[in-house]
Amino acid sequence: MYMKFLPRALVFGGSWGSTLALAYSQTHPDKVTGIVLRGIFLLRKKEIDWFYEGAWEPFRDLIPENERDCFVKAYHKRLNSDDLNTRYEAARAWTKWEMMTAHLIPNDETIKKGDSDEFSLVFSFHHSYTHARTHSQVCVIQFLFSL
Repeated sequence: MYMKFLPRALVFGGSWGSTLALAYSQTHPDKVTGIVLRGIFLLRKKEIDWFYEGAWEPFRDLIPENERDCFVKAYHKRLNSDDLNTRYEAARAWTKWEMMTAHLIPNDETIKKGDSDEFSLVFSFHHSYTHARTHSQVCVIQFLFSL
C-alpha cells in the first residue's frame, strides 16, 4: 500500500477496491480514521457468479480449453492475430462480455455495440490492456484472501 507516509488516513475504496480498503483497515486499524466504500464488490464466489451470469460462457467458449489458464493472454493473442477475422471474432466476444457486465441491469443498446467489428476492435484493445492489469490484481487478492 502507498500509506506509509501517512500516520492516519480516511480509507476510500470502490468496486473491488472496497476489498482492498477493508483489508487495509482490518490489518492496520490504528492507521485508519474511517472508511468510505462505494459499489462494494468483495470478490466472493456468489458475487462473481451473479456478476458474470449469462456473459461468461460466450466469452469463455471462444478460447480453447488448453488456453483457458489465462484469458487475458489468450485474447491478447487473438486481438493481435494476423488474421482480421480472428481479431474481429475476439473483439466482438470481448466487447459483448464487457457490455453485458458494464451495468447493474444489462442494457440492450450497449450490448448491441459489440456487433460492430470496428467498434469492438477499438474497444477491446483498450479494455483488454486495462483488464490485464485489473485481473492480475484480482488474482493476487483472491490468492491472498483465499476466497
